[in-house]
Amino acid sequence: MYDPVTTNSTVVPFCSFIIPSYNEAPQIHTTLDQIKTYMDARKYDWEIIVVNDGSEDSTEKIVKSFCPSDPRIQILTIAHSGKGWAVKTGMMQAKGTLRFMCDADLSMPINQIEYFFTHIADGFDIVVGSRQLAESKRFNEPKMRHIIGRIFNIIARKVSLTDFNDTQCGFKCFKDNVAEYVFRKQLSKGFAFDIEILKLAKKANFKMIEIPIIWHHKKPSKVKVYRDSIKMITDTLLIAFRNTK
Repeated sequence: MYDPVTTNSTVVPFCSFIIPSYNEAPQIHTTLDQIKTYMDARKYDWEIIVVNDGSEDSTEKIVKSFCPSDPRIQILTIAHSGKGWAVKTGMMQAKGTLRFMCDADLSMPINQIEYFFTHIADGFDIVVGSRQLAESKRFNEPKMRHIIGRIFNIIARKVSLTDFNDTQCGFKCFKDNVAEYVFRKQLSKGFAFDIEILKLAKKANFKMIEIPIIWHHKKPSKVKVYRDSIKMITDTLLIAFRNTK
């Protein structure tokens, strides 16, 4: 699919995993172990960058326990700023030919990453995982969260920010130069940042595709449905204002 790139005798990772993390102690060990096991079995060069968004639990300690034995796993700790800012921090630090945004609970089975890689190899610049296509499968999602997610998507479409059915799924893959372009311009720090990234990519005429995934809702979720929904709608309107042509 891709050959490793070598610069000054250093192998550039095929894929960088960017994992924004806020109080993810219950699941971060399992997530790191699953990614590492899967990628090593396929002989990919890879790196994982966990961006610790000011966690108040043992997230940082758990990730650091991996680092001495495997330097491909890194942790960046920042002041608590929001998921969007954590992802941006990781994307700008990453070295991989591909940059894969990944939720800390790994709610998408890791083997589905191959579909993202395949579409990038076919010429797409950004591959967006979607829980909302006909072929998608979603399990155990609370009904109210799903309804509010649909309302949010309708609002984003109405203000011409997106053509996608599901902008908020936490699994997206970017070519390195594309990631560096859009995330450098990102201003949003919270959950609505996905909208801004996709709008910036659309304005730059990057080639994007939405693909179905299998997705499992896992508890506890960091999304506080009512509080975060209001904030996301406000941020979405600000993004629309900033990106008015």
